[in-house]
Amino acid sequence: MKRVNDQYVDWTGPSVILGDKLAEAAKDDPNFTLKQETICKKLHFEKTADGTGQTVEYAELFNPKTGETTKVYADTFVACCGQVHTAQLLAASGFENDALGRYLCTQPLYFTRLAFGSDFIKRIKAKTYERFDDVINAWQEKNPHDPIPIPRSGKGSGEVQCWIPVQKDRPWHCQIHNDNFYYGTNTSPIDDRLVVGLRWFAVPKMSEENRVTFTAPDNADGYFDMMGMPQPTFHYVEEHADVETINAMANDISKVASYIGTPIPEEATFVQYLPGGNALHLHGCNRIGTSIDDSVADSNCKTWGVNNLYLGGSGVIPKGIGCNPTLTAVALALRASMDILGLDTSDTFHTPVE
Repeated sequence: MKRVNDQYVDWTGPSVILGDKLAEAAKDDPNFTLKQETICKKLHFEKTADGTGQTVEYAELFNPKTGETTKVYADTFVACCGQVHTAQLLAASGFENDALGRYLCTQPLYFTRLAFGSDFIKRIKAKTYERFDDVINAWQEKNPHDPIPIPRSGKGSGEVQCWIPVQKDRPWHCQIHNDNFYYGTNTSPIDDRLVVGLRWFAVPKMSEENRVTFTAPDNADGYFDMMGMPQPTFHYVEEHADVETINAMANDISKVASYIGTPIPEEATFVQYLPGGNALHLHGCNRIGTSIDDSVADSNCKTWGVNNLYLGGSGVIPKGIGCNPTLTAVALALRASMDILGLDTSDTFHTPVE
């Protein structure tokens, strides 16, 4: 997040990552064009002069609103369309790789929404949490008749969160949010300041059998998506090896929830395991690796067998992770950028702690 002022924050997105200098400067750069309402339908390959590989000659862009098709020629291409749509673009382009679309994984997710219990409020009023004394005192002085000693807005509230990272003996990360919503709904009459959302995300296990497949680009049956791209079909089964972790995660979130408060009595907000995909942290499908046998691109995100095509996004992440994937995807994008510029990336690799 980036704080805008004492009341509001911006969640990290492209504008935050690029910053004002890069995002604003690009508008007047003659070498930069942002084409809205446009998709890349196909990458056109040609054989290299020595016949040992291929390169992307041009990308075919399509505007479904105007019907206009544009060809873009470049020395280097980067496909970063989201993990599924990147794989879809490669499939539509006739890119052949047995690992394409495989190793799809999503984080197992437990969720509950709670209301602070009266004991918790009493502890706040009793100045149990010294680090918040100034904020609480200022609010109570300004609002002496408010029975809840929690500010409605301002620094120290609003986006209040607690994040607990993954640990070796607890392979899930925890997010505790001050929020009164359940993925787009807000039906509770409880004061927002008393509502807390708990989200526990476990490290998923990658399996080559969990994958997305696509109809052939020229399939005779005419199975395409709404943009005329090959239709995706998802094949996903959670491995039984995850059951032990998922059960332990359920016990952990239930224990924390019982300490914080009381589950809001709505069916959608009790402690529950959410269906696959709700975590919104898909990765895999275009993963990097050291061999063409089980990966789509090398460790610098350059596709196997195509000299000028790089991949980006969380789809290139090669293993199951328990954190939000944005920072990892950005780090891999930086490494790919270094390789495109001919820079040495050997010192960018991190040896994980066992």
